Amino acid sequence: MQYEGLYKKILSIKEFLEAKFNDPDFLENLKKSEEVFLEVDEEGNYYVIVGNASSYLQASGRVSRLTIRGLLPGLSVILVDNLKALNSLKKRLRFYLGEEQEFKKVNLEELLELDKKIREERKQLTEGKIDFKNYLLIVESPHKAKTIANFFGKPSVRRIKNVWVYEIPIETNLLSICASLGHVFDLSRKTGTFGILQQNGHFYPVFNTIKIDRKEGEQFVDEEEIKNKNEIFDKGEIIEALRILSFCADQTFIASDPDAEGEKIAYDLYINIKPFQPNIKRLEFHEVTERALRKALENPQEINIARVKAQLARRVADRWVGFSLSQQLWKVFKRYHLSAGRVQTPVLGWIIERAILAKQYKHRISFSLNEYKLTLEVEEDGLAKKILEELPKKLEIEELERFEDEISPPPPYTTDTVLEDAFNFFKFSSSYTMQLLQELFELGLITYHRTDSTRISEVGRYQVAKPYIVQTLGEEYFYPREWTSPGAHEGIRPTRPWDISEIKLRTAHGLLTFKNPKDSFKLYDIIFRRFMASQTRKTKVLKGLFEFKLLSYSWQETLILDIIQPGYE
Repeated sequence: MQYEGLYKKILSIKEFLEAKFNDPDFLENLKKSEEVFLEVDEEGNYYVIVGNASSYLQASGRVSRLTIRGLLPGLSVILVDNLKALNSLKKRLRFYLGEEQEFKKVNLEELLELDKKIREERKQLTEGKIDFKNYLLIVESPHKAKTIANFFGKPSVRRIKNVWVYEIPIETNLLSICASLGHVFDLSRKTGTFGILQQNGHFYPVFNTIKIDRKEGEQFVDEEEIKNKNEIFDKGEIIEALRILSFCADQTFIASDPDAEGEKIAYDLYINIKPFQPNIKRLEFHEVTERALRKALENPQEINIARVKAQLARRVADRWVGFSLSQQLWKVFKRYHLSAGRVQTPVLGWIIERAILAKQYKHRISFSLNEYKLTLEVEEDGLAKKILEELPKKLEIEELERFEDEISPPPPYTTDTVLEDAFNFFKFSSSYTMQLLQELFELGLITYHRTDSTRISEVGRYQVAKPYIVQTLGEEYFYPREWTSPGAHEGIRPTRPWDISEIKLRTAHGLLTFKNPKDSFKLYDIIFRRFMASQTRKTKVLKGLFEFKLLSYSWQETLILDIIQPGYE
């Protein structure tokens, strides 16, 4: 039979559906559902009615038009004859648009007033009474630029020199989004002492544009470092393109990452664009979402010079210490590919010291007792051997007491804790984990991942955690926690109430793309679970204190005997 595999697949789906629709419990659950409307005709055929989100988006999109003077506002009114269909439409719109869409009940007076306002705005816009402004938004990566552009529809794309620009209308403005590709400048290697001049007691770091060998991927700063004839991409071309774009814009926003490196990038772009665009502001947001972007646009900032100075001092220290240590390595080992850094070198020394100390530490004996896994640490060699001999035969256990206790969930991830768990669970290296985190951040799936804070904002608590926990576990499980006092940074958390099944579904529909989907899924899943646990009630348990006795040794352990009230686990 032709297409036998497809036939078998369809047949298995048919058999699955027949079994479900012959299951009374399944039919009862469908009837109780708030978003699936089940209808049966006279012949006993079943019809499932759901909201058609794609048709609604196409139809409602026709009520507004993009003209040469801007986007004409529009109004969509839905006549609801089935509440379940409306709930289904809301859910499907959330799937396509990524955000909860607000539907308001019609008030006739408000509706007439809104209609009047829309007509007036259209009239003013077509007559040119409302300014149509062009804003330029500069981010670090093309991935993030594309993600932001897709918040507002399907952008048009054009190229200025070597810079791709995404253009999308927002209300009565045009937003052009492009990327700087990270740092554009770096310290010279040939000028002064490793790129720093010293004159009259002052130090002057000398920067130049970064050059990249397109074939080999090698990075240079000084022209004299280039030794082959391969095609070289000079990031100075990015500056030229940004100058052109800024000159044509009414205002430029620089939205590099919210850390010291991002501030230095913003500062470099600022001073190079300033002669061509006097109106430049810094935007800072810790999650790549439409909500965060709009909030940042409402609160533009100036460049944080203190943060720029801190990055400059650190970069100079990196260069002086790193280059000096590296040259020492070359002299000792005669291997010129070796390098050492300001941070890595003392950390390596610390690791060596701890490795030596670890050899002097205790013996660790691990064993299982029914469903419990226990670990015992012993210092003496002879005692450790005796315990190993006696454990299988002569262990006595005495229960000393029982008591109730509460176990609190762990806080959300910070950079160090997520790196630790990614290695422990999946054996991901730190650099690989950071690559995956950067991708998740740029896709708008997690908050900024370079953080030592566990703070969770009100948005995280009530717009991300609460909807998911209430829907999947029940409202009694939701226990919002801020964890630490308010500050600039948050812990690492998801930006939407999407679990891993939702992420996989969006990937299957082509709404999300990953370089390494399996690993990205693993990492996102532990971030999501840890965050949701941090916003769930404590677990009440029954514990027991036990004494373990051997002929040569005895010790006490506290074990969880039962769960009295489920919580975050």
